[in-house]
Amino acid sequence: AGSSPAKATRHTGKKIMAETQTIADRNVHAQTGLLAALKKVRTGKGVSVEAAAEILNVTPDEFEAIEDGRVELNLTELRHYAYSVGAVVEYDVVPANRG
Repeated sequence: AGSSPAKATRHTGKKIMAETQTIADRNVHAQTGLLAALKKVRTGKGVSVEAAAEILNVTPDEFEAIEDGRVELNLTELRHYAYSVGAVVEYDVVPANRG
């Protein structure tokens, strides 16, 4: 006896949900790594939070919230943030492994 179509659909749905969660987790990990790398560049170059905040035209508290990932940035804001700490952000897009 084979499996029912409903059971196969449930299995496929669970697999897709698991893959989607894995992709989301990888993207969050990449975002966290990016912010950590930018902070490392800033501190390595001796750029203070206050100086970077001034360049970015935000308060030091707002800058720290960005740097800690508590504030999300769009791509333009990310580019300005990288500039404020003396860094260049390069994007690498790869297909997620599915199936």
